[in-house]
Amino acid sequence: MVFLLTILNRAMFYYSTDEKNADKIIILEATDSQGLEKSEKALAEYLNSQVNSWSGIESESKKVENHILKTYGNFVMFAICSNPDKVEEIFNKYCEPL
Repeated sequence: MVFLLTILNRAMFYYSTDEKNADKIIILEATDSQGLEKSEKALAEYLNSQVNSWSGIESESKKVENHILKTYGNFVMFAICSNPDKVEEIFNKYCEPL
């Protein structure tokens, strides 16, 4: 956990408590470019684990396939859900003034 504290200013997580649902939204604010790079890499690796985890459930596998992983400034957003475009739209509106 110390690793995360040294590279992140803030972290926000949403995830489904239903173990048959892949939905999750993760937003990280890195402290600097090195933290941003580490955050992006960690989320890309996490995505790979999600691809493997949900490969047997078609509806959830489609959500994972349609994920969004986006960087804006020092923020990284990762979303697996039914409406990732809506999550991205909200993320963009939040980040625009920055």
